[in-house]
Amino acid sequence: MSTGNSATPSEPPPYSPSPTGFPPGYFLIKNLGTGKLLDIERNEHQDGEYTEAILYPETENSHVLALITMYIDLYLQIFFTDYLGNLCSKASGHGLDVNRMSTPFDTEGKVVIRHRRPVTTPFPNQQSHPLPQFHYSPRTCHITIQFAHDPTYPGFNQASASTWRDKTYFLTSIPLRKPRGLLDDAADFIQGAASVIANPFASVFGADFPGTSSTSAAEVRRGEFDLREDELLEVDRADEDGVDDSPDPVRRVRVISLLDGAGTSAGALARERRRWEVIPLLRVKAMTGAI
Repeated sequence: MSTGNSATPSEPPPYSPSPTGFPPGYFLIKNLGTGKLLDIERNEHQDGEYTEAILYPETENSHVLALITMYIDLYLQIFFTDYLGNLCSKASGHGLDVNRMSTPFDTEGKVVIRHRRPVTTPFPNQQSHPLPQFHYSPRTCHITIQFAHDPTYPGFNQASASTWRDKTYFLTSIPLRKPRGLLDDAADFIQGAASVIANPFASVFGADFPGTSSTSAAEVRRGEFDLREDELLEVDRADEDGVDDSPDPVRRVRVISLLDGAGTSAGALARERRRWEVIPLLRVKAMTGAI
């Protein structure tokens, strides 16, 4: 007797995933600014900011699922979208979330693993909320994030600002400079001495003398007046501040918010750090040459 359901017991139920731009099946996500792959730090599966998505060099370049999954560490660079359109890590099976967008910059905009939780009030809140939707555009190579709610999670008796709806949220890498060496310090010393020669009144009358400055450029670069690389907002970073030459294989990723149209003024390096390539994985290695 027919029940009207054409699907056989061996077939999965039909569904229509969200048009996120990601391919079906498993895939890798490469940052074009660094050439590194999205990865899960330290093979962690914990919830929230304890398990961060990072960038790490590609550990296996065959792009064949059967070969990559022979090694558990390689699972960390594999992602997929589930039937709800959530971007998920194959290593844990959990979806990716964005840390609260109103915390200090060292945690703001982190991409983290998020476990499913029961609904708690006020809903949504930082622990219990719908996961954001990651969208990939093959045309622009951007990964943007859409929230169903205010990502600052205002609490009781706090009104939600509507400005978050006017922003575009981009996934980007954060550059990391190599540690300073003796040559850098020597160059700063020479530059400081040259500034004294050029303005000798500063050494006699002090910093308050007209035309003098209380701090030199070298002091700002190496001293406490400078922001750390992870504290410098991506939108405020000039191209010379975006040098990414550290030998450390790890790079951080962040979700940044830009008002519509604001991203066009960014430098070339900053724009490249926001571009991504999604690489679908093959199930088996293609046969080439004579058999």
